[in-house]
Amino acid sequence: MIKATKNIQAEKLSFADQNLLKNLCGEHDKHLRLLEKLERVKVKPWGNHLSISGDEAAVLKITLLIRQLYAIMEKGWQIHYSDVDYAHRILTEDIHFDLARVFLDTVF
Repeated sequence: MIKATKNIQAEKLSFADQNLLKNLCGEHDKHLRLLEKLERVKVKPWGNHLSISGDEAAVLKITLLIRQLYAIMEKGWQIHYSDVDYAHRILTEDIHFDLARVFLDTVF
């Protein structure tokens, strides 16, 4: 019997601002736990780094999501739990979507 194996991937991300990363992770890492529930990944923070491991496609999506949300936070936006969920839903529909178009859109 042949067992199918998934491509497991690990990605290490580094961030310049540890305080922004802490806010992105959420209180008690609740934003990271949400991402782990939404995708088959494990996200481990340490210092100004995140390690993301799991299924190759899921790691790619979560890596893109985290990088984009961090870039949005660098522009002064605060990320909340619901924002992480919303960003995930957007990237699930279109992995190439620029989240800044939604989160940084100014309505007058």
